[in-house]
Amino acid sequence: MANQTQDREPSRQEGLQLALKATNVKFFRGALAMFDATTGFVVKAADAAGGVLAGVVTGQKDLSALAAGAGRVELYRKGVFEFTYGPGGATDALVGDVVHVLDDQTVTTPAASANDVVAGSIVEVVSATKVRVEIKTGA
Repeated sequence: MANQTQDREPSRQEGLQLALKATNVKFFRGALAMFDATTGFVVKAADAAGGVLAGVVTGQKDLSALAAGAGRVELYRKGVFEFTYGPGGATDALVGDVVHVLDDQTVTTPAASANDVVAGSIVEVVSATKVRVEIKTGA
Protein backbone atom coordinates (compact mmCIF):
# COMPACT_ATOMS: atom_id res chain seq x y z
CA MET A 1 0.00 0.00 0.00
CA ALA A 2 1.28 3.46 -0.89
CA ASN A 3 1.81 6.33 1.55
CA GLN A 4 -1.05 8.70 2.22
CA THR A 5 -1.26 11.67 -0.18
CA GLN A 6 -4.03 13.66 1.55
CA ASP A 7 -5.53 14.22 4.98
CA ARG A 8 -7.91 11.62 6.40
CA GLU A 9 -10.12 11.39 9.47
CA PRO A 10 -8.15 9.26 11.98
CA SER A 11 -11.20 8.25 14.12
CA ARG A 12 -9.19 8.99 17.27
CA GLN A 13 -10.29 7.87 20.75
CA GLU A 14 -8.65 8.63 24.07
CA GLY A 15 -8.42 4.88 24.73
CA LEU A 16 -8.76 5.06 28.52
CA GLN A 17 -12.04 3.14 28.40
CA LEU A 18 -13.14 0.96 25.48
CA ALA A 19 -15.91 -1.53 24.69
CA LEU A 20 -14.22 -4.50 23.01
CA LYS A 21 -15.48 -7.74 21.43
CA ALA A 22 -15.65 -10.46 24.05
CA THR A 23 -16.25 -14.14 24.49
CA ASN A 24 -19.58 -15.47 25.73
CA VAL A 25 -19.14 -15.46 29.53
CA LYS A 26 -20.32 -13.32 32.44
CA PHE A 27 -17.83 -10.59 33.36
CA PHE A 28 -17.81 -8.96 36.80
CA ARG A 29 -16.95 -5.34 37.64
CA GLY A 30 -13.36 -4.93 38.77
CA ALA A 31 -12.15 -8.17 37.20
CA LEU A 32 -9.01 -8.44 35.09
CA ALA A 33 -9.64 -9.32 31.45
CA MET A 34 -7.25 -10.34 28.68
CA PHE A 35 -7.14 -10.93 24.95
CA ASP A 36 -7.41 -14.58 23.99
CA ALA A 37 -4.37 -15.61 21.96
CA THR A 38 -6.45 -17.64 19.48
CA THR A 39 -9.63 -15.58 18.90
CA GLY A 40 -8.50 -12.07 19.85
CA PHE A 41 -11.69 -11.68 21.90
CA VAL A 42 -11.63 -10.43 25.49
CA VAL A 43 -11.85 -13.26 28.04
CA LYS A 44 -11.58 -13.52 31.81
CA ALA A 45 -7.93 -13.12 32.75
CA ALA A 46 -6.01 -16.28 33.61
CA ASP A 47 -2.48 -17.60 33.63
CA ALA A 48 -2.91 -18.82 30.05
CA ALA A 49 -0.43 -19.16 27.21
CA GLY A 50 -0.28 -16.18 24.86
CA GLY A 51 -2.65 -14.04 26.92
CA VAL A 52 -2.20 -10.26 26.94
CA LEU A 53 -3.91 -8.00 29.48
CA ALA A 54 -6.85 -6.08 27.96
CA GLY A 55 -7.89 -4.13 31.06
CA VAL A 56 -10.26 -4.09 34.03
CA VAL A 57 -14.02 -4.60 33.59
CA THR A 58 -15.99 -1.38 34.27
CA GLY A 59 -19.33 -3.05 35.08
CA GLN A 60 -20.93 -6.48 35.21
CA LYS A 61 -21.81 -7.78 31.74
CA ASP A 62 -23.44 -11.14 31.01
CA LEU A 63 -22.65 -12.27 27.47
CA SER A 64 -23.25 -15.97 28.15
CA ALA A 65 -26.34 -16.16 25.88
CA LEU A 66 -24.48 -14.72 22.90
CA ALA A 67 -22.06 -16.23 20.42
CA ALA A 68 -18.39 -15.49 21.11
CA GLY A 69 -17.52 -12.09 19.65
CA ALA A 70 -21.16 -11.01 19.29
CA GLY A 71 -21.07 -8.87 22.44
CA ARG A 72 -18.75 -6.28 23.92
CA VAL A 73 -17.42 -5.68 27.41
CA GLU A 74 -16.32 -2.24 28.57
CA LEU A 75 -12.84 -2.02 30.04
CA TYR A 76 -10.61 0.48 31.76
CA ARG A 77 -7.39 0.30 29.72
CA LYS A 78 -5.27 2.34 32.16
CA GLY A 79 -5.24 3.09 35.84
CA VAL A 80 -4.37 1.79 39.29
CA PHE A 81 -6.53 -0.97 40.76
CA GLU A 82 -6.54 -3.11 43.91
CA PHE A 83 -6.15 -6.88 43.54
CA THR A 84 -5.49 -9.89 45.74
CA TYR A 85 -1.79 -10.73 46.00
CA GLY A 86 -1.72 -14.52 45.54
CA PRO A 87 1.41 -15.43 47.46
CA GLY A 88 0.36 -13.39 50.52
CA GLY A 89 2.92 -11.82 52.79
CA ALA A 90 3.08 -8.60 50.76
CA THR A 91 5.38 -5.88 52.15
CA ASP A 92 6.31 -2.39 50.99
CA ALA A 93 9.49 -3.87 49.52
CA LEU A 94 7.32 -5.11 46.62
CA VAL A 95 6.52 -1.58 45.40
CA GLY A 96 7.78 -1.29 41.83
CA ASP A 97 7.78 -5.03 41.21
CA VAL A 98 6.08 -6.41 38.11
CA VAL A 99 3.22 -8.83 38.82
CA HIS A 100 1.52 -11.38 36.60
CA VAL A 101 -2.07 -12.56 36.26
CA LEU A 102 -3.08 -15.63 38.25
CA ASP A 103 -6.84 -15.32 37.67
CA ASP A 104 -9.32 -12.49 37.07
CA GLN A 105 -8.92 -11.10 40.60
CA THR A 106 -5.44 -12.21 41.66
CA VAL A 107 -1.90 -11.18 40.77
CA THR A 108 1.26 -13.05 41.62
CA THR A 109 5.03 -13.03 41.27
CA PRO A 110 6.56 -13.87 37.89
CA ALA A 111 8.07 -17.00 39.44
CA ALA A 112 4.61 -18.25 40.46
CA SER A 113 3.04 -17.85 37.00
CA ALA A 114 3.52 -20.36 34.23
CA ASN A 115 2.60 -18.17 31.24
CA ASP A 116 3.86 -14.68 32.10
CA VAL A 117 0.69 -12.64 31.48
CA VAL A 118 1.86 -9.26 32.80
CA ALA A 119 -0.70 -7.39 34.92
CA GLY A 120 1.45 -4.36 35.70
CA SER A 121 3.53 -2.97 38.57
CA ILE A 122 2.76 -2.71 42.27
CA VAL A 123 2.43 0.94 43.32
CA GLU A 124 1.17 0.34 46.88
CA VAL A 125 0.86 -2.50 49.36
CA VAL A 126 -2.52 -2.26 51.11
CA SER A 127 -2.17 -5.35 53.30
CA ALA A 128 -0.41 -8.71 53.32
CA THR A 129 -2.91 -9.97 50.74
CA LYS A 130 -3.93 -6.80 48.81
CA VAL A 131 -1.85 -4.65 46.44
CA ARG A 132 -2.59 -1.71 44.16
CA VAL A 133 -1.33 -2.26 40.64
CA GLU A 134 -0.81 0.15 37.77
CA ILE A 135 -2.04 -2.04 34.95
CA LYS A 136 -0.07 -2.57 31.74
CA THR A 137 -2.37 -3.37 28.85
CA GLY A 138 -1.24 -4.66 25.50
CA ALA A 139 -2.53 -5.11 21.97
